[in-house]
Amino acid sequence: MTYRQLYIFVEGSDEKRFIESVVKPLFLQYYSVVIPILYSGLKQQNIVKFIQTFDNQPNTDYIFLCDLDSRGNILCVTQRKEKEQEKYSNCFDNSRIIVVKEEIESWYLAGISAKNLGLFKIKPFMDTEAVAKEDFERLIPKNFTSKIDFIIEVLKEYSLEESMTKNGSLAYFIRKFALLP
Repeated sequence: MTYRQLYIFVEGSDEKRFIESVVKPLFLQYYSVVIPILYSGLKQQNIVKFIQTFDNQPNTDYIFLCDLDSRGNILCVTQRKEKEQEKYSNCFDNSRIIVVKEEIESWYLAGISAKNLGLFKIKPFMDTEAVAKEDFERLIPKNFTSKIDFIIEVLKEYSLEESMTKNGSLAYFIRKFALLP
């Protein structure tokens, strides 16, 4: 395999944890390295410089992951992509921006195994795209001391196959970049 690298820009630690646990192992079939980059604390000009560098390196790809978070003024994926393009001086290849509907917590919820749904006393969801962070946090069983503890437990038996049937934005992301049918 030719040496290839993939950088995935993520907003926060929950997104990074998801990429490290679920996405990275899958993408390592196609890339030599997969590196998440937390962008929430970076200056805009530094992100632009990263993208310019990646665009000039052979066998280097990037993905920019952001939430739709429609509670604000943005109601569709196209608007969200346009907002990110404006913010970062139109440096992104538009096809490299992936919008998570609604927030990353919807991707976590989509992949909770059937066994764990019963164990956690969470009723099954047919579609998790409209689930926001606050909705997800309300579902966390009381015996967990924190959201992070719950997420770690969810990831132990995360079902990617199941999650792709319950969350269209996750299915799109995986199929587009992991070359799955």
